[in-house]
Amino acid sequence: MNEIMTGYFPRIHTAIAEWLACMTFILPMTAQSAKKRKLSVAFLFLGTLLATFWLMEKERVQGVLWALVMAAAMAQMLGMICLYRWPNRPAVLYYWAHAFLLAEFTASFEWNINYYLVKYGAISTMGQTYICMAVVYALVFGAVYLFRQKRRTCVDVEGVRITKREAFSAVGIAIGAFIISNIQFAFQDTLFSESLGDGVLYARTLVDLSGVIMLYASSEQRREMLLRYELDAMGNILQRQYEQYQQFEANNEAMHRVYHDLKHQIAYLESESSAEKRSQSLREMKEIIRTHEARMNTGNRVLDVLLTSKSLICADEGITMTCYADAKLLGFMDAMDICSIFGNTLDNAIEYERTVASPEDRLIRVFVGKRESFLLIRVTNYCDHPVSFSGDTPVTTKENKKLHGYGLKSVHLCAQKYQGHSSITQEKGWFTVTVLIPLPQEQMA
Repeated sequence: MNEIMTGYFPRIHTAIAEWLACMTFILPMTAQSAKKRKLSVAFLFLGTLLATFWLMEKERVQGVLWALVMAAAMAQMLGMICLYRWPNRPAVLYYWAHAFLLAEFTASFEWNINYYLVKYGAISTMGQTYICMAVVYALVFGAVYLFRQKRRTCVDVEGVRITKREAFSAVGIAIGAFIISNIQFAFQDTLFSESLGDGVLYARTLVDLSGVIMLYASSEQRREMLLRYELDAMGNILQRQYEQYQQFEANNEAMHRVYHDLKHQIAYLESESSAEKRSQSLREMKEIIRTHEARMNTGNRVLDVLLTSKSLICADEGITMTCYADAKLLGFMDAMDICSIFGNTLDNAIEYERTVASPEDRLIRVFVGKRESFLLIRVTNYCDHPVSFSGDTPVTTKENKKLHGYGLKSVHLCAQKYQGHSSITQEKGWFTVTVLIPLPQEQMA
């Protein structure tokens, strides 16, 4: 029994558990075309992990040296997680924490089962311990892999960016559970290990399991919040689609009236002998045509529909809206977020411009472009009165103050979702809403 318990086991088993845990998180997120290439690199990490833990067992390292060797193993796991391009950098730490703690629990659980099977004579050779390891690992990692695949099939929230707070929270849980569960390995003959005896194995498994449950609970809470957000956003976008339909229907009727009027004006021009009157009528016809040439073509279908709808409103209200948009930069954003940012900012701008007395001052400017490594969205409208602010939100003059501010709050939440920031300023007669969002790595070139 002692020979089995003091060989390369369970250190080698731990190395295999860490590798399998990383693969459990990497494989579902890797495209089929890239799996072979990434698998070959992943097997290199398996070799380095095995070498690391073999050295740890051979040299019987403890204390500070044990911590350094474990840190090296953690870094190798982090390198494996980096094989997949996650939504952002915090996501790498977030899923590394999940993989690391899952590996610690599975290795501890398997070692616990093996220990008692050896102790009571059910296992008597090293080969049998590896068979036990294979069975336990297949059950645990197979179940986790299938569970994650099923969850991604239902609703994929893995592509949503992880906040730094979520990442650091997950890392804190993983490191805390690891330290508590491994004190007896780093510092043997402590009060903790001596008082528990063989029960230290059970305590270690229980601590790791508690950490896994905490991470799972926080992940489910995040998932629920994201699903709730998606549901609310879908409701908003459906409402906007209905409003756009109504607006296009109204404009179609208006266009029919315009075409009817144009037929009469053409008939009038054909019979009018005065060149001056004909010129005047032609100018009026050009103005009508210009007013209804509102269709936008920015390169992003969602933004095109939204801007076209708003520009038609502006044309009817006598508001001049200009737009410069490199809309291909919006490709990484969800359609509902594009609708929320541009819909809310333009609605607010149009609502204010309706109150401007002079038609020449009814101006709205829309800009979408790249500033260094950021996506810059700026919606500016002419504002001839100073605006008071309560915190980051303008103070409303409407009678129904309860319904005020939700649009701009929605813009701010959308920016935060992509690790960005929104700001509101008023300067030199212009009211500006600015959104800055870090661009994904592939769009920075």
